[in-house]
Amino acid sequence: MFDFKRVAVAAAAALALGLSVAASAQAQELTVAEWRREGDDERLRLYVMGIKTGYDWANEELRADGRPMLYCQPRDLAVSYDMLAKILTDFLAANPRLTDDMAMPGVILYAMKDKYPCGNPV
Repeated sequence: MFDFKRVAVAAAAALALGLSVAASAQAQELTVAEWRREGDDERLRLYVMGIKTGYDWANEELRADGRPMLYCQPRDLAVSYDMLAKILTDFLAANPRLTDDMAMPGVILYAMKDKYPCGNPV
């Protein structure tokens, strides 16, 4: 039987990855310092949200397979860029050991894990 959901998830993940790779190729890898300095730039906002969307799709695939998710954001909560920027700013302030040369994809993942831990299945 054709599993449309799996194909849709895989296609979206591939698209997000492709956009991420294209953005990375142009700008190398976005660092914390660059995000802090230029976070209001529309291209960087799209890049950051693209990374977050890729993690969201990965989470949906993990959920569909019954495997542990990366983080447990409430399913009825849509995180806007402004919300994500606040999550990132708070996470960086609470973790001063994180340096400005760290790559944002990892920071985004760990900030989301910190904000929405998976204590109970969502």
